[in-house]
Amino acid sequence: MIVNRDNLLKMLRSVYPFNRAEPEQLSILADKTEVVFFKSGDMVYMEGANAKYLYILFEGEVEVLKEEHQTLTKKNHLYPGDLLGEDILTRRQLRQTSVRALDDTLLIRISMPVLARFLQGNTELRADFQFVAEYYELMIKRNSRLDFGPEAVYYIGQPHRLYLVTKIVLLLLLTLLVGGGIYLLQSSGLIAAGTARWLTAAIALVYTLWFWWNFLEWSNDLYIFTDRRVINQEQGVFLYEGREETPMDMIVSLSSRASFLGRQYGFGDLFIKTFTGSLRLKNVPHVDQTRAYLDYLIEKSRTSKRREEKRGFAEYLNKRMGDADEGVFDMNEKTHSGTESPIQSTSFLQRLLGLKHTRGDTVIYRTHWLFLFRKTIFPFFILTSLILLLVYMTSIGSRLLDSQFIFSLMILLVIAALMWWLYQYLDWRNDQYIITPDQLIDVYRKPLGTEDRRTAPLENIQSIRYQRVGIPGLLFNFGTVFVKVGNEDFTFDNVYHPLEIQQTLFAYLERADLIEKRANLVEQQRQMLDWMDTYQQFSREHPEGERQADKYDKSE
Repeated sequence: MIVNRDNLLKMLRSVYPFNRAEPEQLSILADKTEVVFFKSGDMVYMEGANAKYLYILFEGEVEVLKEEHQTLTKKNHLYPGDLLGEDILTRRQLRQTSVRALDDTLLIRISMPVLARFLQGNTELRADFQFVAEYYELMIKRNSRLDFGPEAVYYIGQPHRLYLVTKIVLLLLLTLLVGGGIYLLQSSGLIAAGTARWLTAAIALVYTLWFWWNFLEWSNDLYIFTDRRVINQEQGVFLYEGREETPMDMIVSLSSRASFLGRQYGFGDLFIKTFTGSLRLKNVPHVDQTRAYLDYLIEKSRTSKRREEKRGFAEYLNKRMGDADEGVFDMNEKTHSGTESPIQSTSFLQRLLGLKHTRGDTVIYRTHWLFLFRKTIFPFFILTSLILLLVYMTSIGSRLLDSQFIFSLMILLVIAALMWWLYQYLDWRNDQYIITPDQLIDVYRKPLGTEDRRTAPLENIQSIRYQRVGIPGLLFNFGTVFVKVGNEDFTFDNVYHPLEIQQTLFAYLERADLIEKRANLVEQQRQMLDWMDTYQQFSREHPEGERQADKYDKSE
């Protein structure tokens, strides 16, 4: 693409936080920027170098890399309209990552002196750029644990520090108060000095453990915005783990609420509303800026999809004008492009115990093997005991087995125990959670009994979250996945690796949404082109009508 001044200005107006500047200032900035080109595979900049430029991705794709254990690890994937090189906004101004072009790439490059002069003329934007620098620093620190593949990660945040400090200080005051009480009791002679020391040490140990537990819990709570979804991730040490996701397409509105203390220090709760519920992000720092930034990301996502639709229609129109039959065929093929099966690979444990089974594009999950063990342990114990008893009696030549009644009774008991075990196994196996390309299916079936089957279309999913509760859930990696479908809740109870199931669900949802939108787009394009063909045919058959229309237009 040829980058002229109008295209450059249009891009600047669409990128946060430049989109909040005055048009005159952006016009001045456009005259000072450069456009640079990188071939596919070229390094834009390297980790450890001085940060001299801020970049805006104009065309192409890049990946953000960081060296870990002497290898480059991918940290992010960026697309046109994205900001990169935010190290220039940090205090050290050293590159904390490397960036490599994945395609032939055009970048808008803004030097440090140019950016400094721009901020001098737009002092109200300093807070926005500082906001960008803060969440960029946190992304670099925390993104090592996250893997979003081709998704672009735009924001990672965590609850305000004051939320943690307040809890720690309040308990510290309580601890000091208890320590003072122990000192008074010792001074009064009510408890011995040794006992007082032991009590003081115990209280100090409890406070230290409580401090680290709260610190780790606070540091594990993350808010993540990508180009496709909003994620709220929570983790309590040894107690629970939860993660809730809401697709960008499902967000209806945003609102925030702050207490008196929150208004003083700039934090509050951010409410993300969908058609059927709300996702609450608690104690978000810079809550107003975060809300404005998320609003920008939502609009950016919608604008990007509209642009793709226009580009798809233009391509289809060009092909249709060249060869009608070929155009229709290609567009139908495009409807399915980029929609490979989102099923993740199945582990050996899942295959061995039947926790996950795939049939084409359909994936079937069952509850964790611990619940199979719990269902079958008692009948298995009885069955094993009866078999061992029968073997033992046979080996010692017990006279009881000479009795036909006793022998038949033992055999019947073994068969009954075996049938009981088999019933419990089938009861576990028949409970299935099924994900197909277009719907969710929850099957609850009793052996030799009734079957309860619930279904829901994927397109109605509003949010997806999972929880792992307690030490067993965290240790053995099982939990419950909650799917909000319209006004109804679907639950995948006690399933193995709930995070994987959540990601699979989200991938299926994206694919179903993409296929539906492309199919609708194809139909709209067909209708429009049919109208155009009808109009052209009418114009050829009634040329006088077209001349009269031209006269009417000129008279107007």
